Amino acid sequence: MSNIRRVLIPALGLFALFSFGLPGRATAQEFRIVTVVYRAGDANPVSRSLTLFRGGKVYDYVGSADEVVVFESSRNEFLILNARQGLVTTVEQEQIRQRLGHVRDETEQYAAELIQQSRPDARRQVELLSFQLAPKFDEHFDDKNGRLQLIGDRVSYTFTGRQLEDARLTQAYLGYADWVSRLNFLLHPTPLLPDVRVEANKALRRYDLFPLRVELQADFEEPLSLSAEHALEHGLKKSDRSMIHQWELLLKSPRVKHVTFREYQRLTLGASDRS
Repeated sequence: MSNIRRVLIPALGLFALFSFGLPGRATAQEFRIVTVVYRAGDANPVSRSLTLFRGGKVYDYVGSADEVVVFESSRNEFLILNARQGLVTTVEQEQIRQRLGHVRDETEQYAAELIQQSRPDARRQVELLSFQLAPKFDEHFDDKNGRLQLIGDRVSYTFTGRQLEDARLTQAYLGYADWVSRLNFLLHPTPLLPDVRVEANKALRRYDLFPLRVELQADFEEPLSLSAEHALEHGLKKSDRSMIHQWELLLKSPRVKHVTFREYQRLTLGASDRS
């Protein structure tokens, strides 16, 4: 299973329109966002995803895995449906907070153990872990071209975007990106803690920049270089509405097995090619 899309950026979604209290007209609109992820130097995409916003819900879908993440603001929880395997699980936001707290504690303990070791690569690992636990970036913003560079130890981002007429959409997206970064880390673990993306989003908020292209450079043991492009469209297609209808039917179907989040991970890990 590839975690490329999840390491780089969540699908460019706006379900925070519904969860962060945007009033009136904003919550009534329907959107679709197509996200395509590339590996550096490769013209063929490694991942495609579709995110749909309708009726107070958001559906984040990756067809290669036949997996959709559904968010409904009134419940403060995610539903994750794997249609291919006939599985669904529920993840509450508080559950995400608690599990990430345990991950941070374990990471801090591991970093402390590495400090006591004399291995040549121990210092490098400690530096990477320390940065992820408390990420800091040097910022360089080109207002004319809508380009924001965030340069940190081992990890750097380049965002290219624009300021939207309705700044609330940008702030809503960033709230979404924070939560989905956390969920994605738990759903399909990667070497990059979600704190890094959350910190990057703070810079995007300061410049009110809605990202349309994202580039990631990560100096891991195996260097990572990825980019994502996002296309935002108002309104839904007939095919979008059809998929939403099918997902809602499956969520209510007795043929779909409801499992715990841990069981869902066990059953789908390695069996899905979701990116």
